[in-house]
Amino acid sequence: MYLFHFDQKQKETFLSLALALIESNGIIDKEEITQIHLMKNEMQIKSDYEIKRLDNLDSIVDVFHSSKSKMICLMELIGLSYIDGAFCQKEKDFIEIICNKLSIPLEKIEIADEWVNRILSETSKGYEIINS
Repeated sequence: MYLFHFDQKQKETFLSLALALIESNGIIDKEEITQIHLMKNEMQIKSDYEIKRLDNLDSIVDVFHSSKSKMICLMELIGLSYIDGAFCQKEKDFIEIICNKLSIPLEKIEIADEWVNRILSETSKGYEIINS
């Protein structure tokens, strides 16, 4: 939704974080893979782009400098975590680590999570209207 705001390095790093997030619970769902492809498309990254694994999460500090880019990263990762139907504890733990690395106050997770849930609810209502 907001990924187009990222510069190229942020886009690539975000995809690495997204891959690490979906792997964090040990189960990679096909909806998660589909969502990553949609995210690539939104960021105008070729579908065959191979996502690089991050060797060290400390490197993200040098990529996401502004509070805007940090919050976009947080909100988009939380949104991705719901794609398989649940924001599980391992995903929450991973996002807390990201927040700590980026110096995002942990209360921002709750704010972003509430926002994502409202968006998902409204999207669901939209599909109900379309399909009725």
